[in-house]
Order: sequence, then structure tokens, then C-alpha cells
Amino acid sequence: MKVNQLILVIEGYIDEANTILRGTKNIENVMIVEKEALRAIEILERAQKVAGELEYLNRSKSDQCWASIFEQKAMAYLIAKKISKFAAVDEDIKKRKNQYDNNYLFAYKQVAKYDPLNENAWHKICLYSMRDNPQESLDAFKRVIKINPEGKIATKCAKFIYVVTGSLSGAVPDNELEPFLIKIVYKLIDETYSEVEQVSNIENSFIAESNAIECLDKLTAASKAATELETINQEYASKAKFSISFARAKVYSIAGLMIKKYKFDKEIAERYYSYQKLIVSCCRDCTTMKPNHSVSWYNLGITYQLLNDTKNALKAFKEAMILGNSDAAREYHELLEEIK
Repeated sequence: MKVNQLILVIEGYIDEANTILRGTKNIENVMIVEKEALRAIEILERAQKVAGELEYLNRSKSDQCWASIFEQKAMAYLIAKKISKFAAVDEDIKKRKNQYDNNYLFAYKQVAKYDPLNENAWHKICLYSMRDNPQESLDAFKRVIKINPEGKIATKCAKFIYVVTGSLSGAVPDNELEPFLIKIVYKLIDETYSEVEQVSNIENSFIAESNAIECLDKLTAASKAATELETINQEYASKAKFSISFARAKVYSIAGLMIKKYKFDKEIAERYYSYQKLIVSCCRDCTTMKPNHSVSWYNLGITYQLLNDTKNALKAFKEAMILGNSDAAREYHELLEEIK
């Protein structure tokens, strides 16, 4: 009976802390948010004392409670870290933020200790250990793979490690490398599309253009993974390289659209046309890899039009039209009418 009573007390403390943390969503002042997070941590430390009593009576139940307490503490430290926006201008805040970082990682290590099958805990250890302890990060990734190799978290960890280190060597056996490389490539491509679409909503054209170009970093990592994949599975590597080139064209297109919002002087014009030339290069790569891909031919035609290269625009539109692209057919006939 005492075991159940202790569990109820622990759950009560956890619920109380959780209520406080949920309430911080409506608080704008980050200093108040920090105080509330610390108040929640104090309550969770009371729960820890009770969990210590429970440990002598029922180890299995106490482990579950310890894992829940530390998972809630990790959330509290994450919320307390919102003060980091002032860390650059205040040394004391910087020290507190760094301490919260350490405590956040420690909390998830404790979650993993008491609940070894908690893949989210191993995921966080993988992410936050990399800077100071790369081996610990790799070991955490291996634990994720053992728990759920096909899951989203395994893919996230694989992508993170690959982007940071440029390799999965030592983390994944050679005979298991292929599926992870494929997932990494398409995860990075999907993230690129998602991020570049958000760029369109940024009002400041300079920031928008810069953010668009930053998206290329993900495609660079994807390209490296595709090249590595080439030695394992040529078919998938070819598909991946096509998708990467197609995505690059999209990034350059968005960057070009953003730059057109500037005052269009000579320097801006040169940057704009340089993006169009890069799009041509990407589209050319796409049509070489997939000659029957009508959208790539159509995009190539549109870009040549923007470069005032009517001859090549007609050629590209004609190729797309032959492949059944109705938009290309319209553009082709309209362009013919214009040059008559």
C-alpha cells in the first residue's frame, strides 16, 4: 500500500511542475520564465526525495518514477534556457545558460539510465554530447539503432552525425550503411524544401536571400552522402543526385526572387543573373540524368527566357512539349509568336 501512496505523491509533484512549465508559454519576460522553471525544478527535487524512499520498496516502480522526474527536469532546464537570448551581453546569464545546458544533458542521461529503452533520451544525448564528447554521441546513436532502427529518431540522429562529422563510420556497420545514407539524403532534401519555402515569407529581402543560400549547406551534405551511396547502390545514388540538383535549382530560384525585391541596380542585376545561370546548370544536370523529365526541361526553358536566350528557351520548351508538358507547349507557341 505504501508503494502506491509514494507513487501518487511523486505523480502529484510531477503534475504540479508540469502545470507550472505549461504556464510559461504565456509569459513574455524570459527572466520570469526562468524563475518559474526553477520553481518547477524545486518541486521535482521533492519528488526525487520520495523516489529515493520508493527505491527501497520497489526498484522497478522507482526506476519508472526516476525516469519521469528527470524527463520533466530536462523540460524545465530547456525552458530556463530561454534566457540565452541575453547571454551575449551578460556574463552572468551566459554562465547560467551554460549550466542549464549541462543540467539538461545530465537529466536525459538519467532518463536513459532508468529507462534504457527511451529512444528520445538517447536522441538528446546524441545531439548534446557531440561538442564535448563525440564518442558518447556515437554510442547514444547506436543505442537508438538498437531500440528502433527504422524509426524517425534513428534517421534524425544519423542525419545529425553525418552533417557534423561527414561520416557514419564507427556508428553504423558497413552492411547497414545503405538505408541510412538513403534516409539522410532525402531527409536533408525535405528540410531544404521546407526551409526555402519559409524564406518566401521573410519581408527583409537581404535576410531572405541570405537564408535561401544557407539552405545549400544541407544539399552539400546530401550530395556527399549520395556520392558515398554510389559505391553501394548506383540506382539510388542516381535518383538522389537528380533530386539534389532539382532542389538546388529551387533554392537559386527563390534567392533570385528575393533579390528582385531590391532596388535593381547593376550589382543586384549581376547577382540576379548569376542565380539564373546557376539554375540553368542545375536544370541541365537534371535533363542529363533524366532526359524524359519534362518539368526540368520546362524549368530550363523558363530560365533561358529570363536570361533573354530565346534560342535555347525554344529548344528546352520543345523538349518538354514533346514529353507532353502542356505549360511548355503554351510557352513555346507564345514565344514563337513574339519573335515573328
